[in-house]
Amino acid sequence: MPDPLLFHEVAANSAVPVVFRARGLSKIYQMGEVEVPALKDVDLDVYEGEFVVLLGPSGSGKSTLLNILGGLDSPSGGTAMWRDHDLVRAGEAELTQYRRDHVGFVFQFYNLIPSLTVIENVALVAEISARPFDPKEALKLVGLSHRLDHFPSQLSGGEQQRVAVARAIAKRPDALLVMSRQVPLTTIPARSSWRPSTGRTRSLAQRQSSSPITPPSPAWPTGCCGWAGAALSVLSTTQRDFGPRS
Repeated sequence: MPDPLLFHEVAANSAVPVVFRARGLSKIYQMGEVEVPALKDVDLDVYEGEFVVLLGPSGSGKSTLLNILGGLDSPSGGTAMWRDHDLVRAGEAELTQYRRDHVGFVFQFYNLIPSLTVIENVALVAEISARPFDPKEALKLVGLSHRLDHFPSQLSGGEQQRVAVARAIAKRPDALLVMSRQVPLTTIPARSSWRPSTGRTRSLAQRQSSSPITPPSPAWPTGCCGWAGAALSVLSTTQRDFGPRS
């Protein structure tokens, strides 16, 4: 598996676009008279094609950071950018479109709708996506073709995890945010099976021919990072509109 730190270093010195950028990011939760800091002066660059795992104890701000980058929460201070779009200053309509068209979420508690079947939970997301992946194919990729008509209450915890993964990839997101250490990365299908690459990551390795870097595998990392506190992956994408649709 390629060295992710080396990939980040080479990307920083090449033409690979920065798709997530945070500067001085902070988040303070007000609990009555008590202020609870979740993030403090976070600087972060995430490049196209990069896979990032956030490790840390409970309460260290992993999910808070992903919530801000995913447009689900706002920071107390600092800036957060998706490409050249300011997520902090974006209005609700812009953030709604951003979440719908660009970001796939796997939440800590899965957030499946209990009154809908497995296929209906996944189809609900596909129906509002600009370029959906077939819900049955998404569920096939996570090994749940035999569970299409079952309800969440009829599934094991692991099966509910896989439905959440299928729902996230059904919209073919530009960025995939996994917000739970309970989701093994090996549960997530290879990116090439649901989100074709534009080849930009491969051209990065070709340009740096003197470097031992190799293109990231189309499958997700395994081994020491098989379980992640939180994970973020930015796929090779083309620039698309961020503002409200007419």
